[in-house]
Amino acid sequence: MRTKLYATVAHMAVMIAIAVPQLAHAQTEASAPENEEVDSATPQGEIIVTAQKRSQRVADIPISITALSGATLEKLRITQSDQLVAVTPGLAWGGATGKSKPAIFLRGVGVDDYHSTSNSPVGTYSDGVYMGNSFGYGQLVLDLDRIEVLRGPQGTLWGKNTTGGVINYIPRLAEVGEDANMSAELGVGKYGGLTTKLAAGIPLTDTLAVRVAFGRERTTGYYTPVAGSADEHGKSTWYGVRGSIAYEPSANVSIVGELNYSNLDGEAPPMKLLGTFDPATFFNFAPCTAADSGQLGTSCVDAFGYSSSADPYETSGTMDSTERVTTFAPILKIEIGLGDYTLNSLTSYSRSKRRFQQDADFSPSPYQWNFFNDDFESGSQELRLSSPTTGKLSWMLGLYGYNDKAVSYNTSSSPAFAATQIAGFYTNKSQSYGAFADATYHVTEKLNVTVGARYTRDQRQFNGRLINYAAVPDGIYDQETVLANNLGPRIDFSPGTSRSDDNLSGRIVADYHFTDRFMAFASFSRGFKGGDANSGAAKPVDFYITGPEHLTAYEAGIKGDIIPGLLTTETSGFYYDYRDAQVYIQLLDDDPNDDVIYRSTLSNAGKVKIYGIDGNLSLTPTRNLTVDFNYAYLNSSYTSYQSSDGTIDYSGNVTPFAAKWQLNGRISHTLPLGGEMSLDTGVNVAYRSMAYFTSDNDPIVSQPAYTLVDLNASLNINKNVSISGWIKNVTDKFYWSGGYSLAAYGVNFLMPGAPRTFGGSVRLNF
Repeated sequence: MRTKLYATVAHMAVMIAIAVPQLAHAQTEASAPENEEVDSATPQGEIIVTAQKRSQRVADIPISITALSGATLEKLRITQSDQLVAVTPGLAWGGATGKSKPAIFLRGVGVDDYHSTSNSPVGTYSDGVYMGNSFGYGQLVLDLDRIEVLRGPQGTLWGKNTTGGVINYIPRLAEVGEDANMSAELGVGKYGGLTTKLAAGIPLTDTLAVRVAFGRERTTGYYTPVAGSADEHGKSTWYGVRGSIAYEPSANVSIVGELNYSNLDGEAPPMKLLGTFDPATFFNFAPCTAADSGQLGTSCVDAFGYSSSADPYETSGTMDSTERVTTFAPILKIEIGLGDYTLNSLTSYSRSKRRFQQDADFSPSPYQWNFFNDDFESGSQELRLSSPTTGKLSWMLGLYGYNDKAVSYNTSSSPAFAATQIAGFYTNKSQSYGAFADATYHVTEKLNVTVGARYTRDQRQFNGRLINYAAVPDGIYDQETVLANNLGPRIDFSPGTSRSDDNLSGRIVADYHFTDRFMAFASFSRGFKGGDANSGAAKPVDFYITGPEHLTAYEAGIKGDIIPGLLTTETSGFYYDYRDAQVYIQLLDDDPNDDVIYRSTLSNAGKVKIYGIDGNLSLTPTRNLTVDFNYAYLNSSYTSYQSSDGTIDYSGNVTPFAAKWQLNGRISHTLPLGGEMSLDTGVNVAYRSMAYFTSDNDPIVSQPAYTLVDLNASLNINKNVSISGWIKNVTDKFYWSGGYSLAAYGVNFLMPGAPRTFGGSVRLNF
């Protein structure tokens, strides 16, 4: 498979690279690089983005977007992806299986499926490269130029699996012509926090430059295991390395190579167990009538007579829950100026491994242990030809190819009962090919109309087997070991299943510029997410690939300066017609002929209706004071949804993680202290209304409305030295960040959010 991936990914890039020297000499009139197409009048400090795969000002793009510069990320102490929630309207980030497989929701669109074959409908990209099932989502904030969050379906330019939107992490890379620079940062924090960051950009010649970045973050965790239980603190150590090299043999040719590696070695965060059964009727499954049922410290229990303590950060598991992830990802970018036109090639390969084990009952007895062993690799190739933007008509044409392979070995066991254990082996392959065109016609100097379309051919193959076995030592074993030792009867899902889908996505957009810094827009767009394998299947009936999901969006908004130099806004209203949404739920199995009690299923819901308004206001009363206010109102519910077996009807329920209100205010101030010295201070307040974590809208598995407050300060001694301090969750507000329910066991599992943390750092710039 790897040989095939390399061949598929590299072929076009090699051909282009061979042609580069000839093009460099043959081209007599070079075109400007993409970033030089931006108006030279762009104010200093304004973020330039590539949301439409061209360098543009945020104010010129008819898309709802949040763009955060690297400097802003540093000031706000955003070091993990889940922290983006506090500053991004409409974004939710949760999940129940650690950092490596989060549940990402944008404007109510997302899926909470922790299996390796599942793809999020919010497409995550690293430097424009689709990450697919890679397990590095939470570890991307290293030496970044910016992060762009695009709300709404982006099927035309970005392709499949962008039903809800796009999150694109753009790193700082080697840049020809840039002066030598270096930065170093050392930080400490509560709960054993220790952070190290190093980055350096070095010009080698007039046409060659390199950049390297290293980051390491360690924490000893904020959980406390009770006496006699497993050593579960939630500790983790992450480090990442990025190297890049830029070569510009002529004014019209640019080649950038990039190599990314990251490693996460830690403990999967434990969850709290909230019982709902009567403690006087052990294993009789009688509902508990106590007023504190389903609450922390409840007197109620699960089916085995246990419920967690009142301390949300106290653990009592019987097995160390661990999470180990490595990711390796090279990228090659080539840009060639062809007169007034530009040819871009983007080539990538990615490989990641996840080894995850979890005490799934979170109790002092070994009732349920789960192990996940996942290997994933992918490759992609994109070619784009772009016209200049100065004429009456500007356009972009593109071809895209992508394939991946995920191999999983998962086990579930119950040592307390020496019961039958289950091992599942799954192999999932996908191929996707696409062609797209996007054109903007400048009707007048103020009015533009954009029409785009993308054709996608999506193919997926899914094979697997289940093996029931007993008396096998618990742990992660490879498939060959289990099969060679004939450890138990097996159920083959053979010859497997496959699915192919064709899709046409597109957009129609009109934008009108009242001034060069204020516009209104209206858009119609369609997004598409390919079918995914239900790799949580415990029975042959659940071995299938879901159908694709489709989202049609209607949106209108304004953005730009309301009062130039004082007040800016970006506000959008939207309505989504969301059909066949892929939803992950637990189904109760009442078949007396097997040991299966719950079936994990990923299936298509009928219809989801979503509408709302979101955006931001930014007030700059003085050059040293900025007040930002982000807001999001969301109404997201199933209008038609029955479970795959027809036993459950969730029609009318609110979709998971869909808080109705999300409000965020941020004040940033700079106080000059004389000479080069200054003091930067900031406060960030984030409010989120009640949200359910599951489609059944169980009130226990939800989070009531809550508010978090963060503070930051930085003393800038001069341009080269700064000392910073920060406090997150100043009020030590407790909240849940995710959860799920197993009602038949009388239990709900919820993930505690982070308590108050604080720390400081010293940063040097050269």
